[in-house]
Amino acid sequence: MVDKAAHSFGPLKEYDDELMIINCLLSQKYWRRGKRANWYVRRAIIQNHLWNRDKDEKLLLKSLQGVKEALSDEDTGIGE
Repeated sequence: MVDKAAHSFGPLKEYDDELMIINCLLSQKYWRRGKRANWYVRRAIIQNHLWNRDKDEKLLLKSLQGVKEALSDEDTGIGE
C-alpha cells in the first residue's frame, strides 16, 4: 500500500514526499524485495530531476551514491 502511495505522488509533482517514501521502503529488507530495483530507478530519476531544478551538487552526489548502493544490493539481481 505504501508503494502505491509513493506512485501517487509522482503525477502530483510531490517529489520530496515520494523520495521520502521510497527511501523508507529501501531502508527495510522484508517487504516487496522484488520491487527494490524499481525503487532504486525511481529514486535516481527523482534525485536527478531535483538536481536539474535546484542545481545543488549535494543532490547529484546523493544520486551517484544511490546508484552505487543499487549496484551492491543483492536483491536487485545485479549484485554478486
